[in-house]
Amino acid sequence: HTPPKERGDEEAIIKRLVGMNDRQWTLEQYRPAKTFSESRVDWPICHRVVGKYNAR
Repeated sequence: HTPPKERGDEEAIIKRLVGMNDRQWTLEQYRPAKTFSESRVDWPICHRVVGKYNAR
């Protein structure tokens, strides 16, 4: 996958993917706790982000 060309209107969201169908992504956020959907037409690509956070 190559990065998109810079046009000045690029956006990204990082949430937990809890479901999907042919029309939408179902996403979850933690603060505030909320589950919502985003259109796959508006957000056609989903990438997996892997990481670990250790609170001190």
